[in-house]
Amino acid sequence: MIGLFEDPDLARWNQRREVDYASGACLAVRREVFSDLGGFDEAFVPAYCEDADLCFRLRKRGLKIVYEPKAEIVHHLSVTAESIDSGYKLRLATRNQQTFVERWGEELELLNAVRTIAFHLPQFHAIPENDRWWGAGFTEWTNVTRALPNYRGHYQPHRPADLGFYDLSQADALRRQGELARRYGVGGFCHYFYWFSGGRRVLERPLEHLLTGAAGDFPFCLCWANENWTRTWDGQENDVLLEQTYAPGDAEALIAELAPFFARPNYIRVNGKPLVLIYRMGLLPDAKAWTDIWRAWCRANGVGEIYLAFVENFEHAGVHPEPAALGFDASVEFPPAGAATPIHPPGAVINPHFKGQVADYRRMVRHYFTEAVPGHTRFRGVAPSWDNTARRQDAPYVFHFASPGAFQAWLEVMLAETRRQNFGDERIVFINAWNEWAEGAHLEPDVKFGHGWLEAVRNALDADLLKR
Repeated sequence: MIGLFEDPDLARWNQRREVDYASGACLAVRREVFSDLGGFDEAFVPAYCEDADLCFRLRKRGLKIVYEPKAEIVHHLSVTAESIDSGYKLRLATRNQQTFVERWGEELELLNAVRTIAFHLPQFHAIPENDRWWGAGFTEWTNVTRALPNYRGHYQPHRPADLGFYDLSQADALRRQGELARRYGVGGFCHYFYWFSGGRRVLERPLEHLLTGAAGDFPFCLCWANENWTRTWDGQENDVLLEQTYAPGDAEALIAELAPFFARPNYIRVNGKPLVLIYRMGLLPDAKAWTDIWRAWCRANGVGEIYLAFVENFEHAGVHPEPAALGFDASVEFPPAGAATPIHPPGAVINPHFKGQVADYRRMVRHYFTEAVPGHTRFRGVAPSWDNTARRQDAPYVFHFASPGAFQAWLEVMLAETRRQNFGDERIVFINAWNEWAEGAHLEPDVKFGHGWLEAVRNALDADLLKR
């Protein structure tokens, strides 16, 4: 019932896509297949759920149910049933829904599941490059611990609780993260992959633990962080430390570096295809050429088909370019990119050098509730909070009034929207992020909210079950 009682001209309802079933008001199926199945099951006589049952039996045969938006009909809903008596339709629908659920309940649960994938930052361990650029022993915790509040009521610094100041060069730290995430229903991590032209990699140690299996079996995928490495953290983004270039042969070299991860049994797949993200698609000199190379290389080297998605940030926030035209399968919403409306700091400013901006987290959430949904496959995103004071003490962007309650409400809506818009393995919601402590965006327990952010995830998933 895609777009039921809504404007049929909206882009979101005009996307040809796979669905779990299509209404019997307008179905087209090959006659020989329909006859071979025995037609509609007489257990549903005279009507209601016979169309869904037929579609599920077709799916069981390995066929797909495809929604075609170009087909237009006029259907007078329930006119026949309601002409008999007021309770006739209700009695039929109730009886047949029970029959349908008894027959297909397990399949329904699988189809309705929505996975949550949290972005994961590997910067919590020392590396020679950071020692040289920022000082011996520098990690993300260095930024986090020195943050100070800029105005009264400003929540800084963010301090970790249960997991402490971990070191991701140790496989056990990753293992404990996965165990905690799994306990609260987080479905996987999307780890940033830092690779530069010529095969230069940094922050690779945690990913080596994923490759060997030492970090456990928690599901994961990778996102190529294809930006210049700059001093943007301290406001000097024009000072390039590692330049990201796109030389001939780089596309092949990159996918060859990624391919061993795809073979891991816990690598996240969409319809059997390894899921791969790119952080800044707009920086590629020719996105379609690069994606064509990646796909061809994977076919030729035993990987098979891959599932490519780009992150909607910076130049793509709120713009919604069509993924297929650029060689991608989907896009990934990346809040709070492009969704800030500045407000006055809600408390007296106590940092005389403060020249940052403050926005209302609750208003940002409402923005994403009402944003127009494009007509292509897109993974919705949520963020528990955002405040990068730890990276830019005097000039941060702060989303005030963030709370686990508001975050849970947001996630509940995105789970429901994902079920309406996407199908099967494409029912995914991304969370920004698991451990972006210096940006104030973390599901990991902190000393203020404890397990509140994780409990919000668990509660949203439970609420989603109850609302079906």
